[in-house]
Amino acid sequence: PLFAVAMQQQLAQRAARGDGHRTRSKGEQQTPVTEAILRKYSADRRARQEHFPWLERVSPALCLSTGIRGLGSRRFEFWRLQRGDEPGGLLRERSLQRGTIWHFTGEAGAERQVRTEYATGEVQLFEGEKGAERLVRTDFLDGTIKHHEGARGSERVVRTAYADGRLKHFEGEMGAERKVRTQFPDGGTQYYEGERARSGGSRICPEKRIHAHTGVGDPFILL
Repeated sequence: PLFAVAMQQQLAQRAARGDGHRTRSKGEQQTPVTEAILRKYSADRRARQEHFPWLERVSPALCLSTGIRGLGSRRFEFWRLQRGDEPGGLLRERSLQRGTIWHFTGEAGAERQVRTEYATGEVQLFEGEKGAERLVRTDFLDGTIKHHEGARGSERVVRTAYADGRLKHFEGEMGAERKVRTQFPDGGTQYYEGERARSGGSRICPEKRIHAHTGVGDPFILL
């Protein structure tokens, strides 16, 4: 991930020497590293805080800083932008116990959560302003992707895409989603009816397939 940072710095050095087509006016300061590159770098799983001293050397006016907050099992390592002596926006936090990483975007004081990475490989994506971030997508290691809708705290699954090309659609509130349709890679579609009910964690009233379309000709009935 440092490649992009290094290239940006190299271009800046060329500009400073006058190697490029653009010449700097007197007193104009060259910024080797941009905020966009630092944000992209911090979001990369290969990023390491051991790189921070190098970043500070090539770009002392805009770099990254790190620290630890919390006690005991609730200790977190944080990364943030650093603008000279002034701390900038929070970029990420990592649980030192669980390994979970939370990623943020936005200016200092208005940072909002945009992604959570779990040690299991599961990744959750969020949208919305600070304090109202809502889950919109969950990615799993096996290629399964769940799409969510709804306000924060009541996000429901509306669609699940599988690596083999199947696409399942759901209706209902969070925790009571019921499958209503499955689309297959060959163009076939199955429809379902019935409520989803649970007793002791087991489904006791599964959705009933009512009909399907193979993608060729007329639908056929599944009773």
